[in-house]
Amino acid sequence: QGGFHPDDVFRGRPVWHIHLQGGGYCVDEESCLSPSHGKAITSSALWPETLRKGGVFARGPGATPQLRYAAHAFVAYCSSDSWLGNSTVKWSNGESWHFRGAQIIASAISVLLDRGMREA
Repeated sequence: QGGFHPDDVFRGRPVWHIHLQGGGYCVDEESCLSPSHGKAITSSALWPETLRKGGVFARGPGATPQLRYAAHAFVAYCSSDSWLGNSTVKWSNGESWHFRGAQIIASAISVLLDRGMREA
């Protein structure tokens, strides 16, 4: 299951910053099941309930001037498909993997539009 961490306040924000987290991807069973591929980019199970980030997400003094008052959303990466997938694959070990990056982005954008991005 994909997800994202939105700001608390969206309405009335003229600037929107949507960050798509980067991560590795895999192209076949061997690369997907490789230990180097890791659980952090293949599942949302280890994600924290809330997320506070600095840098381009910071507010107030010292924040990036263009983004200081922006609405921020961090879309976490777990689909291993470079945000392009829309399929399910069953591996020889019986595991099924869901590559749903495209749907994750579409759902996140839909929620953000409903939370005020449409009026920006």
